[in-house]
Amino acid sequence: MSKLDKILRKWQNKPIFVEKEEVLSILKRYDFEIDFKPGAHIIVRHPCLINRTGFGPNGEYTLPVKSGQKIRGVYLKAILKAISIIEESMENE
Repeated sequence: MSKLDKILRKWQNKPIFVEKEEVLSILKRYDFEIDFKPGAHIIVRHPCLINRTGFGPNGEYTLPVKSGQKIRGVYLKAILKAISIIEESMENE
């Protein structure tokens, strides 16, 4: 099992918090565009998510960051959904 698989499996077990750097590492691996907004929010988007339920019209999703270092586990559900959509569209290419 790869390191990526271990991290995604951990996320599926609904942790309370995950380090921001771990999340950013996974997002970069799947080629998400990442924008840091003033305050404690990260906007992520991906072309495969455009017009998908649960994501904005441009395929975006906002991740609140707690204390500038951690992301609550409840927000990982959308990232896992996004990753499955991206993997599915890669398989169909």
